[in-house]
Amino acid sequence: MRFFQFNLFQCFQSVFNRHIKIRYDQVPIILPFLADGILALGGTKCEGIFRVPGDGDGVSELKLRIDKGYYTLEGVDDPNVLASLMKLWLRELCDPLVPEEMYNVCVSSSKLPEACVELVKRLPTINRRVTLFVISFLQLFLEERVQATTKMTPVNLALVMAPNLLRCNSDSMAVVFNNAQ
Repeated sequence: MRFFQFNLFQCFQSVFNRHIKIRYDQVPIILPFLADGILALGGTKCEGIFRVPGDGDGVSELKLRIDKGYYTLEGVDDPNVLASLMKLWLRELCDPLVPEEMYNVCVSSSKLPEACVELVKRLPTINRRVTLFVISFLQLFLEERVQATTKMTPVNLALVMAPNLLRCNSDSMAVVFNNAQ
């Protein structure tokens, strides 16, 4: 089984698969690996982290390595490579973290913190764990001193991360753009 383009439920069903290991409250090991790597490589001091794409070849090479079960940062010195790979992993899940049937509720309640918390509580268990891990990790980038360095405000982070967590089922660019507001 490859790590990219898979179903989260199948991931957790594949307990014996050597590529899938669970850690940090049962999220796929790729998430803490990438999160730890982003921090280790100075992601909290990197202007445009999560917005600036990592080197394409570096992202592809690390993706292939991870798909083969090799979790090493050898040869990687740019946190943008890891941030890009984290976004790619989330985007390539067979099913988005926020199920399609919850998309409209998610968009309409995006400015209501209590409604967002309730929405996360309603997510399937696996999706909720991954979502909470990603949110917890991104909160590290919301400290004032980090924002001053990275230039990634809460709005900026939301704009670059939202398309990786939920997918608009409309083909209309106007609808997609309007929902991104």
